[in-house]
Amino acid sequence: MNTDRESDHHDVQIVDLPGEGGAASAGKGVSLPSWLKAPRSPRQRRRRLVILVMLASVALLVIFSSMTSIRSLITRIIPAPTPVPPLAVDQFYVQGDPPWGQVVIDGHAVAHLPVIETDPPLRLSPGRHTLQWRAAPFVTQSCTISVPANFSSDTCIDNNSAPISGGRYVLIITFMASLNTLPPDQRAALTSATQAALDSQQSTTTVRTGEYYALPAWCHEMQPLPPQIAPCYTAATQPLKATLSFQLDANANTDLSCDSPETQGPCEFSAQNCHLFCSLDFVPSAWVAGTAVRAVWTFTMLNGQVVARNVPDNPTEEEFVLVQIAWDRTGWHVMPFFGGSNGSLPPFGYPTCQPIESNTNLFGTSPAVLQWNFAASSVLADGCVAEATLQTEIGATPIPNDRGAYCLYRFGVILAVNAQAHHDWPNLPVADAYEQSLAQQFVAQARS
Repeated sequence: MNTDRESDHHDVQIVDLPGEGGAASAGKGVSLPSWLKAPRSPRQRRRRLVILVMLASVALLVIFSSMTSIRSLITRIIPAPTPVPPLAVDQFYVQGDPPWGQVVIDGHAVAHLPVIETDPPLRLSPGRHTLQWRAAPFVTQSCTISVPANFSSDTCIDNNSAPISGGRYVLIITFMASLNTLPPDQRAALTSATQAALDSQQSTTTVRTGEYYALPAWCHEMQPLPPQIAPCYTAATQPLKATLSFQLDANANTDLSCDSPETQGPCEFSAQNCHLFCSLDFVPSAWVAGTAVRAVWTFTMLNGQVVARNVPDNPTEEEFVLVQIAWDRTGWHVMPFFGGSNGSLPPFGYPTCQPIESNTNLFGTSPAVLQWNFAASSVLADGCVAEATLQTEIGATPIPNDRGAYCLYRFGVILAVNAQAHHDWPNLPVADAYEQSLAQQFVAQARS
C-alpha cells in the first residue's frame, strides 16, 4: 500500500492567496479565475450572480436531458399534482334559509332558483352584481359578487362548490338565517313557539324505591363514584315522579357549550352560533336548524311535594336539538326532532342519549378503542342504553370480546347493566332486574 498517497489524502496544505502587493509565497498557491474571485463592486456582484445562474441552468439542462432514468424516477417519487377542475367564473348556484325566500339580482327577481346539480346554474354578466335574499318575516340579506371574482371586495359567502358539465365546477352562494336576522318581535315569537314545541316533548316516568337519581351539584347526600356525569346523586327512599323537560337556550353568550356536530366551536356549525339557530341542511319544505337545549329533571313525591327541581341531565354541556321551522301568516310552526319512535337514533337529536354520548371519555379506552352504540325508547324519561364494544387498535394484540358492555343512563346516573360492564367499570352502580329489562327493551326496539 502506498503510504505517500494516504498521506496526500489526509494532509491539508494551507497557502497564502496573492495580495495586492504580491507576497513572496504567492507562487505556491493556485491562481483563481477572475470570475470566481470575490467581487469588489455591486456591478461585479450582479455580473457574477448572472453568470452563476446561467451556468447552473445549463448544467441542469444537460443532466436532465441525458438521464432519462433519473427523470422517470423523480416522476415516480414526486407525482404530478392532481389537476384542479376549471372554475366557471360567470356561473353560480344560490341556496338559502329560510327556503321560502326569493333571490333578487340587481333588482330583478329570479323566477325559478336552479336546483344544485340538477338545473343549469345562474349565469352573470361581467362586472359587479348585488344579490338579495328576501324571505318574510326575516330582514333582507344582501351581498355583492363580481365576475371575475374580486376577493378583496366581494361579500357573498361562496365557500362551497358543485360540479357542472364539461368537468368544471361553480361556486354556491349561500344565505343563512338566524335569530339575528329577525326583527325583535318575530325573534321573540319564534323563540316562544320553539319553547312551546319543546314543552310538548316533556316526558314523565317513575323513580322506583332504591333507584339512583341525580341531585343538584350543591347536595351532600352521596358523592359519586367515577365514572359519573352527575356531580351528586342519591337513592330514592320512596317512589318519585320524574319529569324531564327541555329549556331553549337562545343566549349567544351562555357559558355552556353544546354537543354540536363540530367540536371545535362551543356550539357552532359552519361558523354559525347555534344558540341563535344555525342552518344545517337546505331543504325546500322548511328551515332545518340546530338549537341549544338544556335538559333538566324535576323529582317530586307522589303527593306533589318537590324533592329537587331543574337538575341538569348533563351538567357539562347543553343538548344539540334539530328543529324544523315553517312560517305563514298565522305565525311560526316548529317541530323538534327527538329521534324515531322505534328507538333509532340519528347522530344528533336524541337528548336523553347525548349526555352519555358526549362523555364516553369517562370510561377510558386502555389497549383497545371503544366503539359506542346507543338505543332509547319513545319514553324519553326512561333513559338511554349505551353499548361499548372493543375495537383493537392497529398493530395491537387482538382482544377477544364476543359481547358488548351495556350501560344504562337513567335519571342522570350511569348504571352497569351486564357483567361485562361491571367487569370493565367496577365502580359503576349495578342495574337491578327491572332496569336490566328496560335496557333489553331499548336494544330490542332499536334493532327491530
